[in-house]
Amino acid sequence: MFAGANSAVKARFRAHYEERGEEIEEAPEGYLLKRRKNYGPWLCVFGGSSFSCICILPDKILTANVGDSSALLASTHGSLRGVTATRVADLAEGVTDNGSLAADLIVEDNERVLMLTADHSPESPNEFNRMTASHPSRDGGHRPRMQMVYDNIGPDKSSCPQIFELGADGQPSVTSNGRYWKNVRQEWACLVATPPYARFHDALAFTRSLGDLHLQSYGVSHMPEVYEFNLLELCEATATACENGERTGFAIVAASDGIWDNWVFSDCMAYALGDLEGSSCSLAEGLTGEGNKRANSALMAENKRRAIANFGSQADNATSALAFIEIILADGRA
Repeated sequence: MFAGANSAVKARFRAHYEERGEEIEEAPEGYLLKRRKNYGPWLCVFGGSSFSCICILPDKILTANVGDSSALLASTHGSLRGVTATRVADLAEGVTDNGSLAADLIVEDNERVLMLTADHSPESPNEFNRMTASHPSRDGGHRPRMQMVYDNIGPDKSSCPQIFELGADGQPSVTSNGRYWKNVRQEWACLVATPPYARFHDALAFTRSLGDLHLQSYGVSHMPEVYEFNLLELCEATATACENGERTGFAIVAASDGIWDNWVFSDCMAYALGDLEGSSCSLAEGLTGEGNKRANSALMAENKRRAIANFGSQADNATSALAFIEIILADGRA
């Protein structure tokens, strides 16, 4: 799916510029170049997208993602700590441990909230090691070809502070030497950026994406990590904490960073379940088609208010999708 989607984005880029009467050429590294026919310099085609996929099956939830459009799950009751969560595959080039790994994805020490998607931040040591393996620095040493840096104001990213320092064992550790926060959770603004010698200079706020063909030639990957969550265990953990007669279940919020930049994760999930002051959402409301639309519209409206307050005219574009799952109880069991 992800390889096909990446190829489809590439084909659409080509068709778009050809429809505009521009000449298109593919570089040996696989990215696209464009120019006005018969004159002008060749320019790089830039652009891409994050992508997250959530599949709800009878006994499990499967997720796959590239980028920072995170998906979270919150329960109405109980603790989700200890529920089986497994990274079943990492399909990107350069991954050395592609086996099944147990994962603790509790968010912000809130036992009712789980992160469903993988972290593809430039601050991820796993992504540093992956890109070092797939696209090592030409200068030698245990570093990737791509620069992994804390963003600084200005177009030149070559002078930005490095995110990682290497220990005596060659393993990376995060310096936390950032320059400004990128969201209300006080996470540092960080980037992967092309090396100084690159023909074209480009940067991205995450390490995997669809369609960023130029950056993919330096180590950004279009292939996902895949996680599996035991839905039956999720239901049992929630149902056992439910009082008789109460409606119980989950909310899932999948959204772009234009949403997540404005929320502490736990607060956003509490809003989706109607537990935060001012929220008009609820599990019962979200289970109907029209109610789900109203809940999503309410979340988007509240996010817009927060985005203007937090970032003014610099607020990012925002997309969200909500899903609600009700647990049907029989004799107190799911």
